[in-house]
Amino acid sequence: TCTGAGRWGIARVAAALDHVAYYAGATLLGREKRGTVSFDLRRAEPSRAGALTRLIAALTAVFVVLAIFVATGLNALQSIDDDIGQAAYDFSARHPGFVDFLDGVAIVFSNLSCGVVLALGAAYAMWRRERQVALWIVISGIVAIGGNALIKQIFQRERPGFDKPLHEIGGYSFPSGHAAGSAMFFTIAVLMAIVVTGRGWRRRSIVAILILIGLGVGASRVLLGVHYASDVVAGLCFGVAVTVGLWLLLVTDA
Repeated sequence: TCTGAGRWGIARVAAALDHVAYYAGATLLGREKRGTVSFDLRRAEPSRAGALTRLIAALTAVFVVLAIFVATGLNALQSIDDDIGQAAYDFSARHPGFVDFLDGVAIVFSNLSCGVVLALGAAYAMWRRERQVALWIVISGIVAIGGNALIKQIFQRERPGFDKPLHEIGGYSFPSGHAAGSAMFFTIAVLMAIVVTGRGWRRRSIVAILILIGLGVGASRVLLGVHYASDVVAGLCFGVAVTVGLWLLLVTDA
């Protein structure tokens, strides 16, 4: 149940997202009226061959290293996580309004909310007769969210503990589900923005905003004191790697 402060936080997040959606939508619709928008998958092809494959390899390597550190209980990683977590907690605890905002972020970018938007995105792709893209959106959501939940059960890392928690939540910590979900969601959003817009500052602006929001969602989990920094980094790596990998497998190859 949302408290009055929690609803206020959600309203602030929704208002900010409404501004982003308005300007992004105005850009896309304005270009469509001029007849310059087309659903062209070639726009998502990187200028350098193999760039996406190298990206997946790098993200996978980071995830594997963090997973090994967590599984073996490496003290150095835990010490870094504790220091970052304590600093983030101290900052948030001094700003109650900021905590309300972070609570709103947690709800707005929950798996349920992302799932609804992804379903709409898949429906749009089907309407444009891009069946492979629709399939990619659906499978990316299932694998990123479901796979992350399974990984949590394997590692069973306990969440950070504070005497006065800022946010109550159950379940295990590694990797962060919100981070993985947001990474998957915003990777899809970035690729969709690229394939429906031409090159230029508008595309770069939309992509930059989407990436910053995705990173912000991940950071919010540390600021709320419900995840370690390594949980968030691992979740982001997992979400992006899965989504880009499935893009190459289901869309590019097709």
